Amino acid sequence: MLTVNAIVFWTCLALVVYMYAGYPLLLFALGSLSRTRRRPAASRLPRVSLIISAYNEEDVIREKLTNSLGLDYPSNRLEIILACDGCTDGTAAIGREYAAQGVKVFDLPRRGKNGTLNEVVPQARGEIIVFTDANGKFQTDALTALVRPFADREVGSVCGELIYLEADDNVVAKGYNVYWRYDQQLKRMESKLACLLGANGSIFAIRKALYRPLDGAVSNDMVLPIQIAARGYRVVYEPAAISREAGSKDAPEELGRRSRIVGRGILGVRLVLPDVLRGRRVLLLWELLSRKLLRYCTPILLGGLLISNLFLTTGIYRWTLLAQGLFYGTALLSFALRRVGLRLPGLSLPHYFVLGNIAAAIGWWKVLSGRELTKWETVARTYDAQIPAASDGELHLSRR
Repeated sequence: MLTVNAIVFWTCLALVVYMYAGYPLLLFALGSLSRTRRRPAASRLPRVSLIISAYNEEDVIREKLTNSLGLDYPSNRLEIILACDGCTDGTAAIGREYAAQGVKVFDLPRRGKNGTLNEVVPQARGEIIVFTDANGKFQTDALTALVRPFADREVGSVCGELIYLEADDNVVAKGYNVYWRYDQQLKRMESKLACLLGANGSIFAIRKALYRPLDGAVSNDMVLPIQIAARGYRVVYEPAAISREAGSKDAPEELGRRSRIVGRGILGVRLVLPDVLRGRRVLLLWELLSRKLLRYCTPILLGGLLISNLFLTTGIYRWTLLAQGLFYGTALLSFALRRVGLRLPGLSLPHYFVLGNIAAAIGWWKVLSGRELTKWETVARTYDAQIPAASDGELHLSRR
């Protein structure tokens, strides 16, 4: 008869294995059974409003605007908006330098990204709204590729491809690379089912008519696509629409960034779940619980797995405890080596896995303690500034 510790151990282990392996395999199987949908040809390019969200981004905003103005999209069908969320530096002033080239600047009081978007989007003129961050550099043809799927009237949102760039000695960015490639593959498989679960804030688009005002404490790139899918529209992935950003430069920056994402994601799940249930979107509900909620619960599951295993030390449990000890020991070794300026190859994955789950635990703490998640603070853009504005030339950072 199984003890309580054994039940906790095997339940946590099964959920972790399902999340990282079972869910992708089921997605692949469902995608293999689905028929490829023919994409209708676009009769014209739609009018697009490109909204750049910014808070104190003077270090990168000039390159971002140069990049946006250089996109291969008809200027008479493209509106570029710089949405400043209470900037206290020169971001808005730099944006006004481009007014003669058609850039519109909304210099609003500080209220958080979503509060700013809630005011700006209704005033945008495009039928398609493209959201982007100040540090993302689009490939020249990214906008054309991103709006192409909207020729299908059933498509409500499109997510582009975000390529992270890294410095060669950045163990945090290298570890995140493995996670990001895994996540991108999930996006591709979900897109085959026309039910992509969320987007990325660097490059995604929606039909303006489908925009709904956002709660300040959730992620717009997660909530908007899910709300749109819950209403029966197709949400798809377009890997030809490429944006480039730099990865986090160190562990403290990644902890802050990731914990905020998880905290806002938890609140986002709570917000969109009623929409998904009302829409009776069974596939979307399965994806939401499997890829979002379970992933946010990973530190809880890993904690249950380790603690229960401490009380189970015979037979197979001895080996599972040893395996966990070796994995976490490797991560601790990587942390210690980085503290003294040393590094060993092959440690980036356990390093980032542990770091990411510490961040997720902090995210839960922020939610449960009622911490402020509406507003964000801009980090140093040392690596982002090295990405060429054209984004088609030689890159100064290695591709991840």
